[in-house]
Amino acid sequence: MNDLLQQALRIASHSDLHDLWIRSKEGEPLKGEDAMLIRMMQEHTEYLDVWERLDEIGGSQIVVNGVNPILHVNIHAIVENQLEQNSPLEVRQALAELLKHDPSRHEAIHTVAYHLFMEINKTLQTLRPFNHIAYKRRLEKLAGKKRF
Repeated sequence: MNDLLQQALRIASHSDLHDLWIRSKEGEPLKGEDAMLIRMMQEHTEYLDVWERLDEIGGSQIVVNGVNPILHVNIHAIVENQLEQNSPLEVRQALAELLKHDPSRHEAIHTVAYHLFMEINKTLQTLRPFNHIAYKRRLEKLAGKKRF
């Protein structure tokens, strides 16, 4: 299994995220993926009640307004990591193009994340390796570099 799919499938559990949330609230300095996940949780204030109650919710699936907030922040964090690592390069290009038309960086990241999720979903449905080429093509289309 390739790295991107492994990263996407390594969704933090409810208890992991709750522990991370508490550690952050207590002022513990966090690094790496933990710091990124906390940043994403903090940016998604619409789920504040979920973050506060993750220990009470247990292992049940959480859906708020049709969205699984845990999956949402994890996919959002993957895109942010791709931007930090500049890999694939097409993520940065797509984001730059989206920002020309929408001033909200957060929503532009969501657009890229949607395309990442669609490719992850195909991988899970077909049980085939993640299609990096298809993902890059989606990003190129967002960046206006390719027309299908």
